[in-house]
Amino acid sequence: MELCRVIGIPAPERQSSEEWRRFVEQQEKREWLYARMKEALHNSEAGARVLDYLHNVRGYSDELIESMGIACVTKEIVDAMDDAPRNIETLWPIAIPYRSGGRLYGFKFRAIDGSVHPKYKNTIRLPKEANLFGLTGINLSGNKEKDRTLTIVEGEFDALHAKAAGLANIAAAAGMDITETQMAVAKERGVENVVLVLDTEAVTADAAAQEAKKKRTYEKITKGLRTIHAAGMK
Repeated sequence: MELCRVIGIPAPERQSSEEWRRFVEQQEKREWLYARMKEALHNSEAGARVLDYLHNVRGYSDELIESMGIACVTKEIVDAMDDAPRNIETLWPIAIPYRSGGRLYGFKFRAIDGSVHPKYKNTIRLPKEANLFGLTGINLSGNKEKDRTLTIVEGEFDALHAKAAGLANIAAAAGMDITETQMAVAKERGVENVVLVLDTEAVTADAAAQEAKKKRTYEKITKGLRTIHAAGMK
């Protein structure tokens, strides 16, 4: 417990052998499903659609797609899941593993058609409020200020792209407000400083929609700063 505190990682939770067995089984199933999703990206019609979008709309290379961990969901995979919204593969075929603190909590599914709203769907009961997307133990380089600083970006693609580009200590708000629980977990992992890099521009030419997006973002930033400061971080 003391060693965990000193190096800035959460102490392991006390669990019974039965709780641990269920946890391990759950993690193994999610990793198995993720492996199938990665295969489907290159071996299915849905995967071909996803790759076309990633290559020609997002401009991602195969190497970047692989390093970001992007995958694809099909009907067969959805049928094998017990926590996925039904028919998710029709409109939200992009699959992104939702990892935080080394655990795979579930998946995010993203639309490739810009007219589809919401843009993302989640596995049922995905605990986003308590777990920042992509948060890991703080990367230690020897630069204390850099090592203890966490940058929080808006979306999952933003965080994955930043990490693939070699930036350390990046997590995503996943479109929601910064919560007290998220900041408590970050602090347990050694975070002392937080930088918010949230989107202020909406993907639209509508001036009113742009202003509404800016207003929502600045409100989110203001609320987030209060939450960060209340947790004792800068």
